[in-house]
Amino acid sequence: MISKVVGDNPTIHCFSATYDNEAVNYFIYFFKKYSLNCSFSLIPDGALNLVRHPQTLANRLLKTFRVFRSLYSKEIRYTFYKGDRLGADANFIKSIYILNGLNTEYDIKKIIELKHFFLDTKFKKTTSSKKALVVGQPLSGYKLIDNTDLVELSSKVKKWLVREKIEHIYYKTHPKDAQRNLYDESYKLLPSNMAIEKYLANNYFDYVIGVHSSVLIFAKQLYGNESEIVSFGLDKIRFKNPKLKKKIFTLFCSLGITIL
Repeated sequence: MISKVVGDNPTIHCFSATYDNEAVNYFIYFFKKYSLNCSFSLIPDGALNLVRHPQTLANRLLKTFRVFRSLYSKEIRYTFYKGDRLGADANFIKSIYILNGLNTEYDIKKIIELKHFFLDTKFKKTTSSKKALVVGQPLSGYKLIDNTDLVELSSKVKKWLVREKIEHIYYKTHPKDAQRNLYDESYKLLPSNMAIEKYLANNYFDYVIGVHSSVLIFAKQLYGNESEIVSFGLDKIRFKNPKLKKKIFTLFCSLGITIL
């Protein structure tokens, strides 16, 4: 179907947060076959891009079974690569886009730093009442926290908001936050299909609250010191990579994000 749409020898630019999963990887072979002018780039996906994710021997061995997909169709061929799981070390990766101000472990020759999210217009409070946005994350869905700690974390966030006398509290779910982990009935629920970055750019919040969401980084770069960006419960999160946890702590501190 795609080959009929793109025509003969099209120019194709592919952007993905990872080339490890099958839904994306099979397009590498396909695009290379139908286009002499195609490129592949990595794009930011929150904290995922702060450290390298080396593939274990077990991971690589398990992936070899994906060759059997070609028995169903010769067009379905997995492109194997060594090094970083996301594909940063792969020869087919032309460039790696990163958020401005983030230090990564990728090849500096491939890195393209995105511009600041700062807007020309400075944000100013329009009312005397305080507004806060709580950013949801799939903490329980990804098994990043146990239920006891999650209940305690959610309660801690709400008590803090009450103590700060914040009148208007909004909640934005993550696309995979089906359980609405940090949600409380007293919060105003924003539409789930709305782009939170665009909403933040058009609406000022005195506080933006989350755990380790990249939205906190975006909000800090957008609002600067006009707003307080707060991270709750980082110490409770179970990171698969301890190095990533340390990196997030360091990054948040350097940006001036409050960690509670």
